[in-house]
Parts: sequence; C-alpha cells; structure tokens
Amino acid sequence: MAKLMEIVEELNNRGINAEIKTVKKNNVDKQGIFIPVAEHGGMIMYEDIIEGDTLEEQVECIIKSASSPESQEFKTWDLGAITTKEYILDNVFGAVCNRNWNQEFLLDKFHGQVFDTDLEWYARVSMPGNDGSFSLDPALMAKLGISEDEVADAIKAKSAYKLMTMEEALGMPGMPGMGIYVATNKNGYHGASSINDLEFLRECMEKMGCDKVVIIPSSIHEILLVRESEKDTAESFRKMICEVNDGFVEESERLSDHPYIFDGETLMCA
Repeated sequence: MAKLMEIVEELNNRGINAEIKTVKKNNVDKQGIFIPVAEHGGMIMYEDIIEGDTLEEQVECIIKSASSPESQEFKTWDLGAITTKEYILDNVFGAVCNRNWNQEFLLDKFHGQVFDTDLEWYARVSMPGNDGSFSLDPALMAKLGISEDEVADAIKAKSAYKLMTMEEALGMPGMPGMGIYVATNKNGYHGASSINDLEFLRECMEKMGCDKVVIIPSSIHEILLVRESEKDTAESFRKMICEVNDGFVEESERLSDHPYIFDGETLMCA
C-alpha cells in the first residue's frame, strides 16, 4: 500500500481535490482519503478498502469509486425533516460500545451505562443516494422534548432481536450442536444492544431451557449465550474472550473482554 500522502498528492496532480481524514471509531483512529462528490458532501475511502498493489492502481480505485453512479447521486440530508421528535422515535436504534475505550467519543452523546459498556442512541436515515445515521446528543433531545424512557420504549418496540443456534448462524443447521447461541437483531448490525433487553434475555433462557446463562460479548454486532455449568469458570471465559478479540475481532468492533451472567432478574459481571 502506497502511503496515503502519496495517493493524495497524485490525486491532486490529476486535478482531484483530496485530503486525508481521520475518524475515531470505538477508540480506534481510522484514516482514509476524503474526496468531495456531487454538489454537496463527499466520500471517504478508508485505507483498508483501497485496492491495488501499486500507486497507479490505488489511485484508479479511488477515482472509480468517486465517479460511480452511487457517489454522484449523493444527496444531503433534509435536516428539518430528520430532526423532529416523530422522525427520531420512528427511526431510533441502539448500539453498544465499551465505555473505557470510548470516553472521549461519548462526552457529547446521549447514552446509558451497563457495567463497562454504554448504550448509544442513533437515528437511522434512509434516502436515495445517502443512507446513514446520526447520534443523538443531549442538547437535541432536550430541544425536542424527548426523554430517555421514550427512546428506550421506541427501541424496544423496533429492535426485533432474534436468537439462533451457532449452527443456524453459520448456515449449517445439520451439524452437531455446540450448545452456543447467537443473539443479534434482524439485520445483524449493532445487535449486541440486545444485552440491554432483559425481557429478551429471559425469552432466550426459556428457549435454551436454563435458569442462568453466560453472556459472551462476541462483538458490537452480536452476543453469544451458553448455559452456565460448573466446569466452565469466569476465568476460562475471560481467557477465551481475550484470545478471540486479539485474533479474530477488529479492534473497532470489540465490545468487552469479560463475560456477564444473567439469572433471569439481574445482569452481572462475571
């Protein structure tokens, strides 16, 4: 991969306005190249998705993406339409992150705490040429007269969490059962917020046929559930979570490094 500055310089030499941008996500700085597209707005090509082995190939990859029909149809959001109480409560969703790893990011966010994780609230925006979301901040919520209870109720009504066996999640329902279950939402995006829905967790326990469950924070997109047993200790789960985080989960998508226990009434750190 050529250095980002070399790519920017080559784009500028070709008359394309480009600059390096840094975005912080889950306490991880992601760098990419920002290029204005259409009349307003622009696109960021993050370093890890720029294709090509040579400088020429990487520059052509960015130019092709910036000139695609999808990019050229980019439209700005109608802020008046999406910053109303009705719109936000109709489109709100929850996302969890690790509080200790995101203290700076959470300073001006509307969020709630669950042990070492924080539930953030976002409003989803879907319009031709520019899908996305924006985080809800306390000032906006106060201005619109939206309470935390209203947000929580709206999320609960729309979350549509689901529980699958690991075999079903892997698309191999016929394989021998591993006793591991996956909880997420209908689209698998930020589905780990299901850890905040105790009623859903109780439904999971009923389906699993147990009165206590161990919750493993797989990533910000899903959690794993296993029946508690005497042979599995909290320390063994912590070791497994750390190994999986280090080897398989992108740093920006890690949720926590220890398990939780739920007994049907109380969620506890293990």
